[in-house]
Amino acid sequence: MSAVKSKWNQALKLMSGPKYELLMNIVTIVNVFSIFARSLQSTANYNTIHIWMIAQIVLNTFFLLEMITDWIVAGFKNAYIYHFRTSIETLCQILSVPSLIYFFSGNMNPDVNNASFDYQQYNRIVKIFEVIVFVRMVKLLTLLYEVKTMRIIVETCKNMVSPLSNLLAVMLTILYVFSEIGMAIFGGDIRKTSPGIIHDSSIPDNYYLINYNDLISSMVTLFILMVVNNWYVIVQMCVDIKGGDVYYRYYFMIFYYFGVIIGLNVIIAFAIDMYSAVERLD
Repeated sequence: MSAVKSKWNQALKLMSGPKYELLMNIVTIVNVFSIFARSLQSTANYNTIHIWMIAQIVLNTFFLLEMITDWIVAGFKNAYIYHFRTSIETLCQILSVPSLIYFFSGNMNPDVNNASFDYQQYNRIVKIFEVIVFVRMVKLLTLLYEVKTMRIIVETCKNMVSPLSNLLAVMLTILYVFSEIGMAIFGGDIRKTSPGIIHDSSIPDNYYLINYNDLISSMVTLFILMVVNNWYVIVQMCVDIKGGDVYYRYYFMIFYYFGVIIGLNVIIAFAIDMYSAVERLD
């Protein structure tokens, strides 16, 4: 009895070690490359695809055993807390259930003489398996954590969540205030049929969608201005709509000062400072 218990403990230790992690990552990579092999088969017949599906079922079973192993080694609850791959694999197994049921219960013999074979349903099952492989690719993100630069970026993002929420609240307040001002000044003026847009050939098509006609549109417009995307074109369009009065340009200059020079630059500076701090501690 003690010998069995000893072997069981050794197995648990092995399955929680780096070699087991490496093995599962290799199998995941093989599974990912199988989808590329499938995409290269542009002229593959149904028998070839049938073999590919069987291979996916075998790999899916292997990953099911991996998930059960994580439950046994870490415990059901801790497996989802400490192993990112467990949540992804659970989703993949749930997606595979209807396909497996139909595959094993239906008439899945892709023979030319098989009149009852449903080729449309067969193609749906293939697509579901392809989706499962792409979802499973997310598990490989854990490999990026082994790269120092990516590890620093991930830790920086984790440490920025709480303090960044306060900065984003300030940024949203700036956007909201200037959106209200923008709606009061330009609201309802910027439309597809506006003369200032029709008679100005320098304004690109569909730029009338960048307007202050409602709160959401105003915030989108300000975001475009904040990232300085064709800033001068949008400003010129709004000024032309108001008859070319240059005093309306001050609205955009003041927003640029508060939204970009202060708001956006503070967030960027905070992110750079946090990255440097994490890099020093790594």
